[in-house]
Amino acid sequence: MTKEFFETLSEDFSHLLDQPGDYNVSLEIGEEPNIKIFKTHSVILRSRCSYFRAALSNEWVRKEDEKFIFKKSNISCTVFEIILRYIYSGKALLEQLEGSEILDLITASDELFLNELFDYSQEYLIEYKAEWVRQNLVHALQVAFRHDACISLQNFCFGLVNENAWALFQSEEFISIDEMVLISLLKRDDFSVEEIDIWNFVINWGIKQTPSILERDISKWTFEDFTLLGTTLRNLIPFIRLYQITSKDFYNRVWPFEKMLNKDLKEGLLSFYLTKEPPKHVSLPEPRILQKNIDSEIISYNHAVLIASWINRKNPQSLSGMYSQHLHLTQTYFDTKDLKIKDKGIHVPYRLRLIYRASRDGFTFDSFHKHVDNKGPAVVFIKIGNKFSECIGGYNPVGWYSYGSYIATGDSFIFCLPLNEDGSHHNNHKISRIRPYFIDGAIFDTSNNGACFGYGDIWFGNRERPRYGSCTRVYYENTIRDTENEFYAEEMEVFQVLEN
Repeated sequence: MTKEFFETLSEDFSHLLDQPGDYNVSLEIGEEPNIKIFKTHSVILRSRCSYFRAALSNEWVRKEDEKFIFKKSNISCTVFEIILRYIYSGKALLEQLEGSEILDLITASDELFLNELFDYSQEYLIEYKAEWVRQNLVHALQVAFRHDACISLQNFCFGLVNENAWALFQSEEFISIDEMVLISLLKRDDFSVEEIDIWNFVINWGIKQTPSILERDISKWTFEDFTLLGTTLRNLIPFIRLYQITSKDFYNRVWPFEKMLNKDLKEGLLSFYLTKEPPKHVSLPEPRILQKNIDSEIISYNHAVLIASWINRKNPQSLSGMYSQHLHLTQTYFDTKDLKIKDKGIHVPYRLRLIYRASRDGFTFDSFHKHVDNKGPAVVFIKIGNKFSECIGGYNPVGWYSYGSYIATGDSFIFCLPLNEDGSHHNNHKISRIRPYFIDGAIFDTSNNGACFGYGDIWFGNRERPRYGSCTRVYYENTIRDTENEFYAEEMEVFQVLEN
C-alpha cells in the first residue's frame, strides 16, 4: 500500500518560498512605486509553470551573478504572492482578496497558463463574491469576456445581466463596456431582452462612443453624424434582430436612424415591414428566447400579466382556452386582439421593470422617492406580514414626483393578490378603481409620505414607522382588505410600467 504525504510536501516547499536561501531567480513584480522582489528557484518555476519554463529558457531574462533577473510589471504584488504560493505549495489562499483582485488573479493565471488556478479563481469569485460581482457587473463582464476559457464566469455574469438587463444598460458604467462584450451578449439566443430595447441601448452606447456627435436632438443631425454613428456600430448592428421589432417601433425608433444603415439592410427591412414577407436572400434569425419571469421577491409572472390586463381595462367574466390555463384565474378576461402570441407565450401590452425594492434600497420614504420619483407610470406591491401571505398594492398611471399634493387621475386602482405562484385562491383577487367623483384625490404625492392612494385607501404616513400602513376605503370603489387594522410591510417593490 502506498501512503501519500502531500500535506507535508506542500508545507516543506512553502518554506523554500519563505526562506529562499539558495534562490537563483529574482522576480521584479509590479510598477513603481509598488515593486517587490521575490526570490525564487528556477527548478520549481519551470516544473510547475509552462510560462516560466519558456521564459527562463530564452532571451526574456538576463543573468547577473549567476542569477536570473526577470521583470513582470503587469501583475500586482498582492496577486503574484498568491500565484507564487500556489506554485510552491499547491494552495490558493484567496480569502483576503477583494473581488477586483480576484479578477486580476484570473487574468494573471490565464497569462501564466496556470489552468488549475484559473478555474478555481472563477469558482471562488462566483461562490464567495457573488454580491460583489453583482455590484461591479461591468468590470466582471469585461474581464470574463477577454478570456475565452472563462466560461463559468461568463455564464454567471450573463445570468446576472438577464436578471435585470435594464439596471446594466442604464448604469453609468454601461458606456465603458467593451464592444466585444456587447457582441457576445447580442449573439445569444437566450438574451432575454426585447429587441427594440436592445436597439435603443446600443444606439445610446454608440452615441457615447462617438464624441464628435455633440447634438442630442437627432432631427438636427447632419449626414456626417449618422455616418459616424454607423461606423461606430458597424460591428454591432448585424447582431440586432431588427426583423423581430414591431412595425410601430421600427417606424418610430429605428427608421429615424435609416441614414446609418447600409443599403441592403435598409431595403430588406423596408420590404419586410411593408409586405410582411421575408426579403429574398435574407435568412431571418430566430426570435430570442424571452424569459417568462419577473424580477420580484413578491409576485410571479402570472400576477404581472394580471396587473397588465387591469391596466388595459379588460374586465368581462371569464377566461378561456390557453389564457385561463396559463393564469389559473376565473375572474379576469383578456381580449385576444390585445395579446401577441410569440414563442408559445403571452405578450401583453405592458411590461414591468423593477425600480425599487425596500429590502435592497432602504425601507424609508426618502429612499422610496429617490428611486421612484420622475419615472412615470408605476405599480407598487406590498407584502404584508401575517400567517397567510397577503399582497396589496396600487397602480399610479401618472407616477410619483413629490409634488406635495394630490394627483388627479381616473385610471388608478388598488388591489389585493394571492402570493401563490401557481395562481390558486383566485377568488381572493380584488381590484378597486378610483370612484369618478374622487379622481382629484386618487394619489397623495408628497415626500413626507410613502405610497399613498386616496384618502387612506392605502396609506403610509409615518416617517418614523415607514413599514407600517393601513387601508381604509374612502375614495376607491371597494375594500381590498378584510380589516382596517394597521399592518406591517415585510417587503415593498415598485415597478415602472412600460408599453410593449
